Amino acid sequence: MSPVDLTRVQREELQREIDRNRRWELRLPLYGGIALVVIAAVIVVRLVFFS
Repeated sequence: MSPVDLTRVQREELQREIDRNRRWELRLPLYGGIALVVIAAVIVVRLVFFS
């Protein structure tokens, strides 16, 4: 058995990990948007109250 030959169990585990990662990748734009909103809110508060 060469190092690239995977058993069925290994292939299934790798596929589950790929699926988990794909779900997280779909959430990343949402988290990025939330981060931008928080940064924008901090900037607005700073400009309004401290300038």
